[in-house]
Amino acid sequence: MVEVITKDEKLNSYIIKVHENLGVFYKNVIVDDSINISENWKQIERETFLSFYGTKNPYIEIYKNINGDYLAVYFQSYMDGFTFTVWKSNKYLNVKRVRTSLLSLESMEIMFRFRKPLFTCWECGRKDCHILDIDGSLQQKIDKFEDECCCE
Repeated sequence: MVEVITKDEKLNSYIIKVHENLGVFYKNVIVDDSINISENWKQIERETFLSFYGTKNPYIEIYKNINGDYLAVYFQSYMDGFTFTVWKSNKYLNVKRVRTSLLSLESMEIMFRFRKPLFTCWECGRKDCHILDIDGSLQQKIDKFEDECCCE
């Protein structure tokens, strides 16, 4: 099981459940100059994303081993090195799933590590709106939370 640490038990349970649904049994964030992928993993997909920050463009690589497990690696450069986020899954993973699910979950974990996922909606006045009670995809939930609006 993947360890999740946020300030909200409901959000922790949700993130763990999505990881389970995606078959993710391992996640690690590595800050280093490079990462070595074992020869047991064969690369099956790669996608690079455009970045406007003057650093190397981030990219995702997907690997599969002979046991049928998948390895997803998100490479992101910074001024003085790289951050590699690694997920291992026993279910099919591709770049789209990493982008739409795993990276959104990662953003949620970072956002709510030190604050609660609650807000008061500026449009309808509803108090204690929880990010998980907002309709839409993971990214739409994050966007609406940042806008502090639960309304359509």
